[in-house]
Amino acid sequence: MPMIPNERLNACVAKSIFIPLRNAKDYAMTATTTVTASSTCELQLPRRALHSINDAAGLDLVCREGSVWITLDEDQKDYVIEAGETFTTKEHRRAVVYALETSRVAIERTRYSKKSTIETFNKFQPMPLMNAAR
Repeated sequence: MPMIPNERLNACVAKSIFIPLRNAKDYAMTATTTVTASSTCELQLPRRALHSINDAAGLDLVCREGSVWITLDEDQKDYVIEAGETFTTKEHRRAVVYALETSRVAIERTRYSKKSTIETFNKFQPMPLMNAAR
């Protein structure tokens, strides 16, 4: 197979989809986001904009308009969400959000429901203490 005449692709370094800032010709990464317990953040992202979230654990990324591509540090998978869809992770990793088109994304704290835990406990039957020790 012939070599590709591009030193970025032929260099012995890890391949990346991200263009180094010195080579960027368009919109660069916007500010990073940290969401507090009571706050909600709404992003207006122009097409091809990048936004970094320092720790995405426990956050809901809700796409209100457009579509975005989400990638987590050290995760093999990438995620694309469109208007009306939500992305949530429990992983304590940085998330990078890339706007595939002009998009609006809300970043909210995840509201965990206790319902599933209560339903799980309701399935167990009470047992006399003497039987539990056997």
